[in-house]
Amino acid sequence: MGVRKQFVGAAVVSLLGMSSPARAQSTASEGWALDIYEPTPAGDALFTVPSATVPKGLTYSDKLVGSLSYRPTLRRLATNGDRVEIVSSAFYLHASSSLAIADRFLVNLNAPFALVQSSDLDGSAAPGFAFGDLRLTGRVNVLGEAHDAFSLALMQSLWLPTGSEDDFTGDGRLRSNAEVVMNGRVGLFFYGVDVGYLSRKTISDTVDIGGGLTFGAGAGVLLLEDSLQIALEMNGTAVIPSGSSDRSMFGSLTTPVSGLLGIKYRVKQFVFGVATGPGMSESPGVSPHVAFSIAYAPKGDDEASSTARDSEEAPVSETPAPAATMETPPAAPPTPADAPTPASAPTPAPPVPAPAPAESEEEKTARARALFHEGVSHFDARRYEEARKAFAAAYDLRPHPTVLLNLAQSELDSGHHADACKHFKQWQTEQLDPPKEKLEAVKAGIAETCR
Repeated sequence: MGVRKQFVGAAVVSLLGMSSPARAQSTASEGWALDIYEPTPAGDALFTVPSATVPKGLTYSDKLVGSLSYRPTLRRLATNGDRVEIVSSAFYLHASSSLAIADRFLVNLNAPFALVQSSDLDGSAAPGFAFGDLRLTGRVNVLGEAHDAFSLALMQSLWLPTGSEDDFTGDGRLRSNAEVVMNGRVGLFFYGVDVGYLSRKTISDTVDIGGGLTFGAGAGVLLLEDSLQIALEMNGTAVIPSGSSDRSMFGSLTTPVSGLLGIKYRVKQFVFGVATGPGMSESPGVSPHVAFSIAYAPKGDDEASSTARDSEEAPVSETPAPAATMETPPAAPPTPADAPTPASAPTPAPPVPAPAPAESEEEKTARARALFHEGVSHFDARRYEEARKAFAAAYDLRPHPTVLLNLAQSELDSGHHADACKHFKQWQTEQLDPPKEKLEAVKAGIAETCR
């Protein structure tokens, strides 16, 4: 048993909470993961509210998140009536890595470190540097894609007991949280919501620590061609008090809640973020804090921002404009099947059927349009090889930059990188005065395929 546990167990209070010496005794043998800040998986848009969508293909993302709690998160009441700050401030660093698989699944590993913890306690009794509980997360996208108005996912997180109870960085037992995640985007605005159930060990003495309902919500706006993101978000847990507790669920002492105002800015493949917000209750671990993040997130990983793949007209319901009118070749002359034959002449061979009439320009345009929409349907169903063939046939009939761009995108997603490289470059020459965001997206496609 750590010295600081005995000290905490003597008469601990969380912020305004107080307890009797009798109830405090069982706390002496237990610490817990005090920090309530849980960053989202690498590649997600918000700081604390996860995304429901999953990047296309096999996509890897990394993120470093720093979190500073700069006011007391845990106090005790000394025998002389003074309040002693057991954890007066703390700085955590989270290293997070995500891997998206098969357009639907995402796995994430998050490793937290308490780099600095300040305290009124002295010597070995004071919490300090310690590793936290390692978090493993899996997510499956059930409905929707990036930029859709509504997307839905199921997510499961497990915390392995790798942290230190003595230093308040771990529970000493397995934790789990099963969540339903929803998010969407409408124009420049996006939102995210998650609800779940957290299962963890129960402490119900001077404080109420245990399982409960988790919740979070966030909303924001995207500016500067989606490079700049500004959002408000909040998250918390409504702890379900044990039968021995006299506190109620959703009370200030049993519901750790925090809020954030966050800003993120994308520079090519990197996203930089900073956020700050208040503690919104008096539960253990709640404190005003500042967070910053540096992420490697290839375009397409974050559904709250425009991506090279999804912003390149890929595929859109747009009818390709007719190309310049082509000269129709004259029909072959009819075979004189009824011409008289001399009696002495041999029996003529059966007449050769006349060639089918040349396809009219209107018919070519109609067939190109049908093939284009066929490609859209295949692409929406993630049948990229079939989409590639349909767009190629449509482009052969009616060359148009929109069709060419969709063809290049389908070639990229179906693994035909050499063809995608050629057609991305060809689009640059065929598309007159392209919008800046599309041009940048095509350049990113060229960088990915022309290696």
